[in-house]
Amino acid sequence: GIKLSRPVSEMTSELTPSGSMAPAIGIDPASLQGSYLYPVVGDRTLAGASLTSVGGVRLPSPVNLQGGRDFMRTHAQDGTAWANDAGAARNLANRVKAGASDGRDVNFVYTAMSPASLDSSRMMADAVSGQVQVAQISRAAAETFDAEIRKTIPDFVGVLDPAFSTYIRSLSGGERDTIVKTMAKTKYQQDGFPDIPATRKAITSPDLLNVDTLSSGSGIAKMDPTGRLVRDPVTPHDTYNTQIAGQYIGGMPSIPYDVMFPDWAKSRVAADPTLSPGVRQNRDGRALMMSPQTAGQVANQQWLDGVMGYLQGRR
Repeated sequence: GIKLSRPVSEMTSELTPSGSMAPAIGIDPASLQGSYLYPVVGDRTLAGASLTSVGGVRLPSPVNLQGGRDFMRTHAQDGTAWANDAGAARNLANRVKAGASDGRDVNFVYTAMSPASLDSSRMMADAVSGQVQVAQISRAAAETFDAEIRKTIPDFVGVLDPAFSTYIRSLSGGERDTIVKTMAKTKYQQDGFPDIPATRKAITSPDLLNVDTLSSGSGIAKMDPTGRLVRDPVTPHDTYNTQIAGQYIGGMPSIPYDVMFPDWAKSRVAADPTLSPGVRQNRDGRALMMSPQTAGQVANQQWLDGVMGYLQGRR
């Protein structure tokens, strides 16, 4: 809904590799048959790289990009496959234990949030605050921005305050999201604030840039059946404080969520068959975020037939 200042293809950035990352593995859907598939909804951020510039603007400090989907690849040696805040991680771990209680393998299946969902991450906050430090933002434009933000965040320090970089990291994800989405407004983009669309592109995994929201399957991890939580991980995630034990096993081309989790999708349609596709996807996305446990899917023969049919049809 925001008019871009230039085509996405012309938005540039620079990245340098950082840390180790397990190679991407193509997975045969048949190898998942009999297991329990569980959606983990995550943003589209890159992993295994540091962002050093956006649109020709050199950042004062590189921004460590941690994922996202590929967190499970950067943490393969650590034996963890997903990260979240403590409460959400505990809920996910409980679902792992419940799914494994009948002897089935439990696999976490990455499911893509909306393209702008990464606005709430500390990775986005660091990329934005780094650009603020070198941007030419007038005092008047900053005061207008600050006044708008303070309607939602009353104690906002101010975008030009020397403490802004530290302050934005200390906020909740929702508050960071508010700041970034406000910066994305045309009037602030024209006033020299960081280029938000270009920054989003810069920290997004290229293969996830254009997939549909709720597309699933490009990252899959086999979880520790005990649902073990790791609160003092070898390699912490900068946004989330708790990790869940598991191992990356591969991925397939992104497929629609109603193909990956057909039983749940059919139950959603049956509950309200009158919804338009757009409204349904929005509501389904919220349901997956709030109550993902309801969408668990046994990878039975019917599931495999549907997935293979979809994959063969897109060739």
